Amino acid sequence: MSEHGGFYKGLHVLALFGFAVAQPLFDLLSQNADFLVAHKLRPFDLLVLVCMVSLLFPGLLVLVEVLGGVLHRRVGESVHALVVGALVGAIALQTSNKLFAGPGIVLLLGSVAVSVVVGWAFCRVPLFQSFLTFLSPAIVLFPVLFLLRPPVSGLIFEKPGPDEIRPGVSSDIPIVFLVFDELPTSTLMSEHLQINAFRYPNFAALARDSHWFRKTSTVAERSTRALPAILTGRYTKDIAPATAANYPENLFTWLAGTYELNSFESVTNLCPAELCREPIGRESFSERMRMTLSDLAFVYLHVILPADLAQTLPSVTATMRDFGAAKPRTKETLPGEADYGWVFSQFLSWIQPDDGPVLHFMHTLFPHMPWTYLPSGKQYGPPDTAHGLSKETWGSDQWETVQAFQRHLLQTRYADRLLGTLLGRLREVDLYDRSLIIVTADHGLGFWPHESRRLVVEKNQADILAVPLFVKLPHQREEVVSDRNVEIIDILPTIADVLNAELPWAVDGRSALGPPQSERSQKQMFRKVGRDVEHLVFKPGLEELANTVRRKISLFGSGEDPRSIYRMGRFRSLTGRKIEQLAHAGASDLELELNAEWSFQEVDLDGPFIPAHIAGQIVAGQRSPDRLHLAVAVNGRIEAVTQTYRGPESPWSFTAIVPETVFKAGSNRVESFVVSESENGPSLAVIRKNDALRYSLTQAASGTPAELIISSKGRTIRIVPGAMGGWVDVVRQRTGYTWLSGWASDGAHRKPADEVVGFVDGEANHEGHTVVSRADVAKKFDAPALERAGFSVFLPSAFGRDPPSVVRIFAISSTGVASELRYLQEYEDGSNKRRIGRR
Repeated sequence: MSEHGGFYKGLHVLALFGFAVAQPLFDLLSQNADFLVAHKLRPFDLLVLVCMVSLLFPGLLVLVEVLGGVLHRRVGESVHALVVGALVGAIALQTSNKLFAGPGIVLLLGSVAVSVVVGWAFCRVPLFQSFLTFLSPAIVLFPVLFLLRPPVSGLIFEKPGPDEIRPGVSSDIPIVFLVFDELPTSTLMSEHLQINAFRYPNFAALARDSHWFRKTSTVAERSTRALPAILTGRYTKDIAPATAANYPENLFTWLAGTYELNSFESVTNLCPAELCREPIGRESFSERMRMTLSDLAFVYLHVILPADLAQTLPSVTATMRDFGAAKPRTKETLPGEADYGWVFSQFLSWIQPDDGPVLHFMHTLFPHMPWTYLPSGKQYGPPDTAHGLSKETWGSDQWETVQAFQRHLLQTRYADRLLGTLLGRLREVDLYDRSLIIVTADHGLGFWPHESRRLVVEKNQADILAVPLFVKLPHQREEVVSDRNVEIIDILPTIADVLNAELPWAVDGRSALGPPQSERSQKQMFRKVGRDVEHLVFKPGLEELANTVRRKISLFGSGEDPRSIYRMGRFRSLTGRKIEQLAHAGASDLELELNAEWSFQEVDLDGPFIPAHIAGQIVAGQRSPDRLHLAVAVNGRIEAVTQTYRGPESPWSFTAIVPETVFKAGSNRVESFVVSESENGPSLAVIRKNDALRYSLTQAASGTPAELIISSKGRTIRIVPGAMGGWVDVVRQRTGYTWLSGWASDGAHRKPADEVVGFVDGEANHEGHTVVSRADVAKKFDAPALERAGFSVFLPSAFGRDPPSVVRIFAISSTGVASELRYLQEYEDGSNKRRIGRR
């Protein structure tokens, strides 16, 4: 048979598709198997995904060729040459990205030239055809190697379970097991190394009825490795993804024969689907595949396109999934991605009066960043508030790190509130006294300039290693504080001890309640580094923990004063004082612009959003080379003292959190002052707010499709498609407001856009700057100036209108050129269709 025949043509397309598409994706997925776990892919799903990438998609190309040949032989040949050329061009573009540096358009044009030459030559040079025939085993080789390569093999080849689940535990003690995420013990502690009952009354209440193991430590720095350690009682010494197939001997499978299992896992799949009920529900097969393929498409575009051409794509490093999802989270979205309070309430609703043995397990992504919650559970803004964090490492700015620390503490107070609702629910259904209650965390985090947020070094080890562990025994009514050297691998053996049952597999941990044995002389951690696992050893003392607690107290007080968490910085004594009681130095020459200023005029005290996150930029006046100390007043009283910060190509900016109780319904007055030291103490100089700069959208000329943006100061801004880069990553709706976040850049100058303007139904509702940290963008384009290319746009109830609103977001350069940013054109909002972008 000729190698130019139909069979061989199809073979060649499948082989080329393997090199151009399948192999690059399989290589990435094998190195990032947590992507597959995050998408909740089951073995069958993974097999279907591999078949689609290796066979179905290239098969569709072959089908197009066949249909073209049915029309006419030359049509079929032309289509075949086009397909071959395109796939060769994709391979050439990926290769040139790795080997050469240069403008993306040059690399793209070069790849197109290669594709044209090869496509032409393929139809006329038999040597090309023979070469592709020689490469055809790759059609099978690539997917097979992917499925056999650890850790993917652990996802696809499940170990056979028992034919029948037999009771392994004779106890009927109810178990309630709550795992918080990213919560260090030091956060909860007072200066006396006890639970701070002023700030965290529900943790303190639980401690009064529990064994509190004060020196408990994690053995892993990430949830996907810490949760297996907790639930198996073993150190996580390999890189296997956190699934039941890789960790079949765990708490769920052990209790399955006796206990009813209600489980909520945010980022792991350790409970087999056939054993556990999930209170939030599971995605269907079609939903899982649709989202996985959508995310893989964005991943592939990032792989194939040069950096400067990929700048209009959404980031694929900031999250584990939903890379291009411009839609609000709803009750139908994935577990763990909806509103924290709603998810927690769903979990509580499954806790019912029950005389039989039951396990209620929840790993909540809380108080993990992003930090957006006030202690009441109301939200104060978008998640992009962790200034100073780049590539998981804090920058050199002490103030930015301290502000992030404050937001963590505030969000932990809401976590305490959620714990209180759990304890209240258990009392309501008569389960509190009878239950074994376990509350812990997977790992901690640190807030030290120049150090990683969660990778352990000497300075931050107490923040990341030490995690809370409370074990309330059935009918326990007294507090026991233990300083035994406990690790999270001891939790499962402790459960077995309480249930008077034996674990059917060997574990590394031991019961924290058992008779004293030879005390551990060290603490261990196993950290994933690439494809290897690093073994770390630390001392078990309380000295480092005491040091980090003292630092926290020095920054935020002890908590006896409810406002102490808001009293920060050099001039903290000003907080809570009325403006007229303070010395004034007149007016400064500075002018500022507040973000989302409309939100202070439309405060709904009964709604879920309070504008307690006050931020802005210094836009005019004499710029000091050093940072400024600012005081922020709400309704005539100083409520926060903060400092300015700046990034590359960014104006001086500031941010502050104020108590939600300082606002009144409706309109509120927000003022800012420069604070300086005088002979009589701190002195205030008022900063004037700039005249509200407004924009309008208009046609360039009668009868033309071109548009212009006109400012209220007479500035005319041309709209040039593609002149500015960027993407609206996320759109989220809350009652009373909507926010969008993303990034915007001036691609020609490799710097952030000067301004971002949001229009709702043609009217400007937001004007702001790019000041949000986007380390992923800076890394992607190898441009440090883009570190501050992110933005957050607040819009008042943009998507609650009927007919649906049209929202458009523009990036504006300092040279007077604007481009509309890219986003999904349509998204689901409940049962209605809402529009983003032009009609």
